[in-house]
Amino acid sequence: MKGNKVQRCQSSELGCPRVYLRRKLKFIFICLLLLVGEVFVFNMPYWQTRAAQSENVADYSLGNGVRRNGNTLSIKSNDDAYVEVKSDFPIKYLYLDSGAKTLDANISVQLSAQHQGNTGWYSGNAQKTINLLYDTSRYLHVGGNNDGVRIYFLHAAGMRIPIRQITINPRIPFNFSILRILLGLSIIVFCYFLFPGSRWYRIGFSTSGTTPRTKRIAILAAITIVQLFIVLGIWLFAGGDDAVHRWPQKIYGFTTDYDQYARLGDALLHGRTTLDLQVPDALAELDNPYDSDRRGWLVSQGNGPIYWDHAFYHGKYYSYFGVIPALVLFIPYQIITHSWLSASYAVLILGLLMAILITLLVIAIADKYFSRNVSIGVVVLAIMAVNVGVSMYYQIFTPNFYAIPGLASLACTFGGLTAWIQAKQPDGSVSKVLIALGSFCIAMNLGCRPQFILVAILALPLFWDELVRRRLFFARKGIGNTVAAFAPFIIVFIPLLAYNYIRFGSAFDFGANYNLTGFDMTIMETPLRDAPGLLFYYLFQPFQMTAVFPFFSKTSMTLPVWAPAEPSPGGLFWIFPFLALSIYVIVFLLKKTDFKNKWLLLSLLIFSFVVLLIDAYKCGFAWRYYIDFAWPLCLISVFVLFEISNLFSEKQVGDDVLGYRLSTSFVYLFALMVLIAYIVQFFMLFMLDRMTPMVDSNPAAYYWIDNWFLPFS
Repeated sequence: MKGNKVQRCQSSELGCPRVYLRRKLKFIFICLLLLVGEVFVFNMPYWQTRAAQSENVADYSLGNGVRRNGNTLSIKSNDDAYVEVKSDFPIKYLYLDSGAKTLDANISVQLSAQHQGNTGWYSGNAQKTINLLYDTSRYLHVGGNNDGVRIYFLHAAGMRIPIRQITINPRIPFNFSILRILLGLSIIVFCYFLFPGSRWYRIGFSTSGTTPRTKRIAILAAITIVQLFIVLGIWLFAGGDDAVHRWPQKIYGFTTDYDQYARLGDALLHGRTTLDLQVPDALAELDNPYDSDRRGWLVSQGNGPIYWDHAFYHGKYYSYFGVIPALVLFIPYQIITHSWLSASYAVLILGLLMAILITLLVIAIADKYFSRNVSIGVVVLAIMAVNVGVSMYYQIFTPNFYAIPGLASLACTFGGLTAWIQAKQPDGSVSKVLIALGSFCIAMNLGCRPQFILVAILALPLFWDELVRRRLFFARKGIGNTVAAFAPFIIVFIPLLAYNYIRFGSAFDFGANYNLTGFDMTIMETPLRDAPGLLFYYLFQPFQMTAVFPFFSKTSMTLPVWAPAEPSPGGLFWIFPFLALSIYVIVFLLKKTDFKNKWLLLSLLIFSFVVLLIDAYKCGFAWRYYIDFAWPLCLISVFVLFEISNLFSEKQVGDDVLGYRLSTSFVYLFALMVLIAYIVQFFMLFMLDRMTPMVDSNPAAYYWIDNWFLPFS
């Protein structure tokens, strides 16, 4: 027996005390490395300039495109717009001292260096964004063996930049960042608890296990709280409610209104479906107000304001965005507080709600489809995967009215699916209350983001046994279940369709085609020639990495014919590689004759592809549309993760060591890919060429984080 126990310990890393001891020692060692990295690597500029020769240069040279008036530089031309400093010793860092004046503007700069003993100038092609209002952005890393540096101001013609003097090799202060330590520590904790070998993979999710139920609940509550903090952190990084003041107030000359949902709620409270916005006579008189060029000409002639991304029909403004969020969030808030709820706070509320609903849905899947015969480790890993993979972080980072319908529909979908799944009772019956609640949530998608209403089709694979084998619906004994399933759809659909009819004269006209945007939506259809390219960009386009912060930039998007296309971060399977892994593995699982969830997963896969086609055909490409079709793939990944981790449990090690190791390797690879997805998402928050970049919406946070990577820039 003792020999078998030793052999078991050697054949599996799970359950071996010596393995746990080694893991703890590794954990401590890596934490020490993290501390060393914080002190010596990220603070390298402090150590490099601590004893360096420093010099303040007030009489710096100017290029032909720059004129100086006192301590202010006037950029006259984009050609030769530079300042130049020379030194008798190597220049490692520069500091731009603006003196008493400041300028709150983002400026792109590029360095050109002169090597010691040479007369030529050598330019790198890396650009850096600075803002003299923020001290951390004033430092420039030169490096190399250079005694001359030129700082080129790019695309800055017309700007007045205050620079009193330039400090060569300034004393850069030591910066011990608690947040940087916590982020590094979170990666270590993730690896310690969610990579195979963790004790969490020995804690059964079943309530009948030996581990106290309170411990399992505590772990699930803790991971949910972590996700809530991630949502809050992203929202704060985006600028929170203050970001609206830095968002574009005009787009192509058209006026933006970020209170569109609050305005809709106010209109409904006053018995109107139209928005209380002034309509210029010239716009109302246009034969085709959806012609963006004609509207642009009107604005240029002083006929404004003309509002961007508002539905315009028969001379009045409407909101084509789903009305449910206005009814659920904005109207109650206005009734209680007598003020308007900002879209930013609405996005935060929906994001926090989503973090909770994701946990509940993953628990429901583990409970009903795997009889809780999975470990707490894979459940936590699945929760983290879905949170990052549904692409809701993008919506939270752009907390305006565009994000509200998608997040609201995602919340309705996850709430509805959770209720439907939990409606399945151990005795084979179904709960009428949960069936009705699920149907009500799913039905509300029609008033949020209408394409999500296709989720209702998933009721067929979800309740196939109850529908076909046990006849719990559409039969005399199932009349109550049938009413519970369909009545909520009727209750929700009738007023929503009536709302459409009142506005546009048709119950099935949601008003999207009347949107005043950059092209004519009434006739716009994405050319079929663009379809393969758009599908490639949505799914398979590799992301674009750079060697300097923020390490990611938009990808190139070449299409045969024009179609709407916003900046792309890369394809879904590159940003969330665990989704690609799950799709690859499901091909083999579907071949198993005893695979019970085959039709449900196929339905999710088909649903995702159909919605992707609809988005590409109707709207072209936009990063925010990932939320429409990413979540079914996330649910597939949950099923695949649970299925593979459960395929070869620890009890079967002696029977199939190879199979067990393959299963463990899959979990390890899945966890690694989830971690990569979180890291990629973090740095993509700082992309300079995304819509509403952080450098514009919250420059203080951007330049704070940018300064972390000064040694590598």
